[in-house]
Amino acid sequence: MIYQSEIKNSIAVFDSGLGGLSVLCDLCKLPELANEKFFYFADSKNLPYGDKSAKFIFERILQIAVFLENLGFKALVIACNTATALAADEIRKIVKIPVIAIEPAIKPAVEISKNQGEHKTIAVLATNLTIQSERYQNLIKKYAITEKINVISIACCGLAESIEILEKTQQQQQINLLLNKYLNFDNYNVNFVDAIVLGCTHYIWIKPQISEKLHKKNKQIPILDTGKAVALQLYKKLVENNILNQKNSISNQENKCYFFSNISPKKIAELNLVANNLANMKIHFFHENF
Repeated sequence: MIYQSEIKNSIAVFDSGLGGLSVLCDLCKLPELANEKFFYFADSKNLPYGDKSAKFIFERILQIAVFLENLGFKALVIACNTATALAADEIRKIVKIPVIAIEPAIKPAVEISKNQGEHKTIAVLATNLTIQSERYQNLIKKYAITEKINVISIACCGLAESIEILEKTQQQQQINLLLNKYLNFDNYNVNFVDAIVLGCTHYIWIKPQISEKLHKKNKQIPILDTGKAVALQLYKKLVENNILNQKNSISNQENKCYFFSNISPKKIAELNLVANNLANMKIHFFHENF
């Protein structure tokens, strides 16, 4: 159970599962946010979002945003590209607190390809729903098509779920299998790309594996995510709304982040282990029946 006294002047960070912990790490690292307290909500019982219907995910995301606002948080960070793509604009119309939403780093990738690249092509790894969304297609039109940069959109079905597998051998085998499949750019009639965009926050946790596989093909390709940009945007919004914590009211820095999920209490221990392995943070999840 979450008590309002615990979340006063706090920020909610939301994702379908544990992928958004990568964004949370960037929030915690930004010095300007050192006095903030974060609550991370994982909608784990509905993971993955990417292979569900757009209607279901849209309604679920709006439900969660209203739920978090009603709890009393002062700002909401959507640390899920699929959630942003399907519902960020609508959420901003409904809730009254500042909403900061992550989206794929297509703009900086296009800049790399335009100014430094040889192939005028970038690749985006994302969920199927993100790639199919109008918001994602508009990003491509706005930044890539105008600069005559080709975008290879790769729907990485199953990858997010594999990252949340507890058993390490099974996890690595599954991730390796899927990366071999999705990083085979020859299937997309292109020999090289100038940059790769990680369009799902889960994929940031396997950035070293992605880099290793590309380097084996003699590809020194920049791999981009937007966690730091989200942190900077959050800071900007807190200042604009005069709700930035100026003093550190947190006596123990390990307790500046709280985590809750809606999976059964029996699975909380497993989720906790996976989260600790991913984020290398001391994490304690508790159950919220939502």
